[in-house]
Amino acid sequence: MEAMQNILTRNSPRELTNPIPSSAEMQEIYQAALRAPDHAWLRPSRFIEVTGQGLEKLSKIFVEFAKNEFEDVTPEQLEKYRAAPFRAPMIIILTTKVTEHPKVPKVEQMLSTATAAENILLVKGYEKDTPIHKWFSIYASIAKKGNQLGAKDLAVMCGDVSPNHKDEFWLIEMVAKTIESNVYIFSETKNKTVSKPSVKKLTILTSGLNSSALTKAKQAAKTGYAIGEGVNTAKYLGDLPANHCTPKIIEKNRWG
Repeated sequence: MEAMQNILTRNSPRELTNPIPSSAEMQEIYQAALRAPDHAWLRPSRFIEVTGQGLEKLSKIFVEFAKNEFEDVTPEQLEKYRAAPFRAPMIIILTTKVTEHPKVPKVEQMLSTATAAENILLVKGYEKDTPIHKWFSIYASIAKKGNQLGAKDLAVMCGDVSPNHKDEFWLIEMVAKTIESNVYIFSETKNKTVSKPSVKKLTILTSGLNSSALTKAKQAAKTGYAIGEGVNTAKYLGDLPANHCTPKIIEKNRWG
């Protein structure tokens, strides 16, 4: 059932954020990839990890490709090619090393690599025993990446796994609270070049909830948002200079 759930809930988000998988996690991911059908045990798949400065190099390669491949490429199109690698902090490039074999044609070896890619996409995320601080960290990263990209709306699908001793409503509340409190940027007394938060709306996606559970989920999201707002108020007051954080100013700017 777990494999079926992974297939039924798989989607392709437009952006991915830090943190990237650890070396140990990547080893497990590659083990899953290599379980793809491999006639004659040829091991045709190769994996290239691209991160950091590698993304800059890949960006340049994309731009050069566009210039050489298309005669009438526009500056706007070139910008899309340039920015494409930066939609994720890690890119895995899969290639096929074709080996001559009387019973395994080239196309079959390429399909083995394609299946390896699908296995990577279906590797499950956090488990129930994953430390809670990692759950907070991933959603904080989403909020900060949203501001970095200038996104106005964020949509998050929590999935059906929650930390040990926590339920799906705790998870929804945590997501709302963590993202709301991490889109905060203090800019009131700074110069005009300081970026302001761009994220204005968060949508939390759920599935399979009956009407009663959906009501609880909505309340959990509202509670999380309210707590996040409270955290932001505390941050705001803490960030104000001493001559600004007076009782009169606090009263004037309070959230009601």
